[in-house]
Amino acid sequence: MSVSGADSPACKSRSLSGAELLEFVTTRMTMSSYYQPLVIRSLIETGGRQSARDLAVQLLNEDHFAVAKARRTLMRWPYLTLRKHGVVAYDKSRHEFALMVSFDSEDQRQQVLAKCTAEIDAWWQRELPKTASKFFRVIERAGGRCEACGVPGSIRLIDVDHIIPRSRARWGKVTLPDSRRVPVDDERNLQALCSRCNRGKRDTSTYDFRPSAERLRETIVLTLQKAQSEGYDWKKVLADAEAELR
Repeated sequence: MSVSGADSPACKSRSLSGAELLEFVTTRMTMSSYYQPLVIRSLIETGGRQSARDLAVQLLNEDHFAVAKARRTLMRWPYLTLRKHGVVAYDKSRHEFALMVSFDSEDQRQQVLAKCTAEIDAWWQRELPKTASKFFRVIERAGGRCEACGVPGSIRLIDVDHIIPRSRARWGKVTLPDSRRVPVDDERNLQALCSRCNRGKRDTSTYDFRPSAERLRETIVLTLQKAQSEGYDWKKVLADAEAELR
């Protein structure tokens, strides 16, 4: 049985046999993440075709850290607000939301759906340009590199990370180390991290990887200590470095 569906102009290359695919996934598939087997499995389960958007959703669903983060967001703001207004209830034993509404008619139900969709679209139209510009400035400030490991965006996807995570925000604001209260999405609370470092950090750390006088001084001291431990004259190493700056 064929599940390739390779009948469009973009799919005119020869279809693999099942044996060839099995050989590929068994012996030749090299992985830096779960993406390849997930795409193959999803396409098999859906008969050989699936939209790029649906596959992207599958990737997100398999990212347990991302799902857990989204669940924490769900249970904080939307759940608490909608429960207060009597719109939803939550069954803890079944981990299930319930809409506490009885519609008078199908037309009324459709009106609510249309209004919700319009509000979502309007929010994205307002926020996307602002968010994109802000994120670009953060990545530009970092020189297109991860501020933790230094890998460039051409090698690994660069994310914009909240230094003090959203989970610690109160009324949408966080407290910076200098005691200033700023919105959680303020650029002073954002740093550029590659996808691997960002996943490792998760939302349990508030470490600021961005350059600062203190961090640069610490880096210089550690470098000179390393030079000394390797038998080099640290004073000469420092003098040579200063000479290159002139």
